[in-house]
Amino acid sequence: MTMPTRQHSTDSPRLPWLLLLFVVLHLAVWTLTPYWGHWKVPVDNYEQLDWVQHLAWGYAKHPPFPTWVLGATELLLPHGVATTYALGALFTGAMLWLAWLLTDELLDRRRALISVLLICGITYYTSHVRYFNHNTALMLAHAAATLCIWRCAEALRTRWWVLLGLIWGCGALSKYQMALTIACNVVYLALLARQPGRAGEVREFGKGLLIAGGVCALLLLPHAYWLVSNDFPTFGYASHSMTAGLPGYQRLLNTLEFLGHHIGRAAPMAVVALLLAWLARLRYRQDAPPAPAARTEREHEALLLLQVHALLPFALMTLLSLLGGVALQIHWGTAYLWLLGPLLMTTTVGRRLTHLPLWLVVAGVLLVEGSTMLNLAQAAARSAGSAG
Repeated sequence: MTMPTRQHSTDSPRLPWLLLLFVVLHLAVWTLTPYWGHWKVPVDNYEQLDWVQHLAWGYAKHPPFPTWVLGATELLLPHGVATTYALGALFTGAMLWLAWLLTDELLDRRRALISVLLICGITYYTSHVRYFNHNTALMLAHAAATLCIWRCAEALRTRWWVLLGLIWGCGALSKYQMALTIACNVVYLALLARQPGRAGEVREFGKGLLIAGGVCALLLLPHAYWLVSNDFPTFGYASHSMTAGLPGYQRLLNTLEFLGHHIGRAAPMAVVALLLAWLARLRYRQDAPPAPAARTEREHEALLLLQVHALLPFALMTLLSLLGGVALQIHWGTAYLWLLGPLLMTTTVGRRLTHLPLWLVVAGVLLVEGSTMLNLAQAAARSAGSAG
């Protein structure tokens, strides 16, 4: 099966470059303001700066990949907080680029533009831009694996399966939670094989997964040897949450707190999107746009990809808490929330947003970011005042 051509719109060819400018400014503001404003440095950044002074195949709390990236970066940049901030911005920027590529391939150019703008308004990708830790690396690995599994399924080329295995390996060497991403990839292929015209590709999917799994296993072998040699210290750290054994009512409370936190992270952007969609509806009150055509088979597959990779991780973590008593940590959702942007663009609300001038969408995003920045700046000032 050959890779299908991307869907292009009639928008100005300058728009992607204007989006790039917006993203660069977004990353610069959310990296430099905390640095120059002497906001509290995330503990995880300090942790990376400590670990990078003795590179190894693993550390007491986590696998080694983010620390290796910091070590490679320090061949060019000085050792210090500023370098960790720069890496946090770089990883977030890379995720936004992959989100752009993914939405452009799945949907169209205009919806790709708007989806990236919406992601920029989710607070994980504003106030946390300067964070450089294992969740940051997992976020990028999840984005890369989501795009790669789509191309694997569309092209059925060995090189994509090999690349998928490399992504799985780097993700697992960042955080063991990469297992959720791998599960999403496998579930997507299993569901895809049930689609009309796809049953004959089951064997190809199986061969591809074996290739990806083999590549991933090879990458993990040295870390596995380190784990055995050091009595599995990272497993001990993870067991505090995984084997918490919460009682029934605490499982429910923990799950509600976890899901509520992430709803809160995305809520400001969702409210703005709904308001903009309402404006679009008013615009077409007299001359309503034609009803959208029925989805094609390819559009069904694209929607399936987004639904699985955006929602299944949260569903699995909910089950872990409710059925297994796992104590969910708030930061476990960092890697997946960005997919709400592309997923929203598949809905009626997303389609309405495409009928608005892009400057209105930008204005909505800036409103969210400005409010977030003001709240954080006030909190930083209060913290500095109390410390003084």
